[in-house]
Amino acid sequence: MNVELFFVQSDDRAGLVGLIAERLTSPADAPGRQPDWGLESSYDALLAKEPKRKVAVSPIQNGWIAAVESKEVLDFAMLQGISERLGCEVVACQLANIADSCGYARCCSGKLAEKKWLESDPDAVGTLRAYLRERSIPYDLLTFREVVKLRNTGWELVQRR
Repeated sequence: MNVELFFVQSDDRAGLVGLIAERLTSPADAPGRQPDWGLESSYDALLAKEPKRKVAVSPIQNGWIAAVESKEVLDFAMLQGISERLGCEVVACQLANIADSCGYARCCSGKLAEKKWLESDPDAVGTLRAYLRERSIPYDLLTFREVVKLRNTGWELVQRR
């Protein structure tokens, strides 16, 4: 399982959806212009030129919102902008289960506060789940396909219009 998703500590879901929609309609970043969050970045290869980007956004649960891109790639510029403009905490998680690798990064009010990448972690899923519990994030690791099945439970699909 490979998963890349993010979590936003905010009660402003409409504001978050608006910022995501704005990013999806803005021009792509030039190659190599994504901020360094200490995690793997596939933005240039998989997202920059993707005209059909979609982001699934969860309902608010205990002050947190979960979100995942359809390509399951993180857009660190978008995440940093969300953190800065909403004045909130954003947590990004990556899991490469086949390679036993995982990582997470946390941005507070637009400033990177924490980052960690672990190679050869024998329990990468457990490591990320423990980190989510430590941060009191009430969501589990989810793929985009799993989220699409949850759309009737309040998840919203944000896409370019």
